[in-house]
Amino acid sequence: MLFLVGFALFIIGFILAFIGVLISIFKGATSGGQVSGGGVILIGPFPIIFGSNRRIAWYLTIVALVFVIIYIILSIIPFFTG
Repeated sequence: MLFLVGFALFIIGFILAFIGVLISIFKGATSGGQVSGGGVILIGPFPIIFGSNRRIAWYLTIVALVFVIIYIILSIIPFFTG
């Protein structure tokens, strides 16, 4: 059951990322403006953050911090429910 939930979340995340890329490409092409972006790679609780400018990197740092906190909480829960 949990495998199916995880797989569904993976597919939904992939679809949302793909739609986001398409929207940013079309928005940048039609407005003549610049498109900025970045990403977060989590290897365990250690984030790798990259962005095209400081503002994007700052937002992604906050997102990475939230994900790391969720990861730590979910890692600790089995010890208390045991």
